[in-house]
Amino acid sequence: MKIYIVILFAAISLNVFAQVPRPREPNELSIYCGIGALSLAPISGFVNGFAFDLGVGYTYFFNKKWGIHFGIGPGLYNVKTSQNLNVLTPNITDRNNYRFDLHTATDYREHYNSLFLKVPVMLQYQKLQPTHWSKVQVRQGFYAMIGIKAIVPFSSRFESDNTSQTNLAYYPEFDNWAGTQTFAGLGDFAGSTLNNNLDIGTTIMLALEAGIKWRIRNNRSLYTGIYVDYGLSVAVHENRTTFNNHIAVEQLTAFPILEFPEKLNIVSVGVKLRLALFRLPQEGRCPY
Repeated sequence: MKIYIVILFAAISLNVFAQVPRPREPNELSIYCGIGALSLAPISGFVNGFAFDLGVGYTYFFNKKWGIHFGIGPGLYNVKTSQNLNVLTPNITDRNNYRFDLHTATDYREHYNSLFLKVPVMLQYQKLQPTHWSKVQVRQGFYAMIGIKAIVPFSSRFESDNTSQTNLAYYPEFDNWAGTQTFAGLGDFAGSTLNNNLDIGTTIMLALEAGIKWRIRNNRSLYTGIYVDYGLSVAVHENRTTFNNHIAVEQLTAFPILEFPEKLNIVSVGVKLRLALFRLPQEGRCPY
C-alpha cells in the first residue's frame, strides 16, 4: 500500500512541477539600424560600397538564454567602382585583308544602388549577468544570432560610363601602328554614359550577428554588435549586353563593358545597434 502512495505522490509532484513555468527572458519589441561595408561582386570586386538598413523587430524568448527574432524594414545598397581597362583583341582583319592586333584603353566607372525591404528571421542566444528586476542596474552579457534574411528589392539601377576610349592597331607584318583612322574605329573617342534598371529577384542571405547586450533601464536593453550578411543566391533576371566588339564604330556610343553574370555575390560587414523594450514580470524579481 505504501508503495502505491509513494508512486501516486511522485506522479502528482511531477505533474505540478511540469506546470510551473520555466524562467525566461521577457519578450522584446525593438528598433534597429545597421551600417557596413559592401562588396557586390563582380561589379565592385573588393569592398567598394556601403549598406544601410533600419527596421523594427520582435524577439520571443523560450527561456533565459534562447529566443527567436523577427524583423522588417527598408535598406539601401550603394556601390561605386572604377577601373583602368586595357583590352587586347588579336588577329583582326581590316578591310584590306591585313592582320592586326587591337589595343583598347579606357577609364571605366560604374555606380549601382538598390532600395529593398529586409526581413530577418534569426535564432538568438544570450548569456547575461544575473540581477534583480526591481533594481535599476546595468546588466550586460554576450549575445549571438544566426539565421536568414530575405531581401526584396523595390528598385535597382546602375550607371556605367567611360570618360574616353582609345583604339590602336598594331600590324605585325609591317611592324607599324595605326591610330588616326576614326572611320575604321581607330583613334580617340569621347566617352558615353548608360543608365538603366537592373532586375534583381528576391535574395536569401545568411546572417550572423554577435556583440554585447546592455540592460540600461528596468524596461529596455541596448544591443551593440557586429554583423555579417552573405548572399546565398542572387539571381539577375536581365543581363546587360557585353561590349565585345571594340572596333565597330556603331558600338562605340554604348559602352557597358562589365557584364552582370547570372548570379551576384553580396557580402556586407558592419555594426548594428538595437534598442529593445520589454515588460517586467509581475513577480518583480529576476528568476535566475
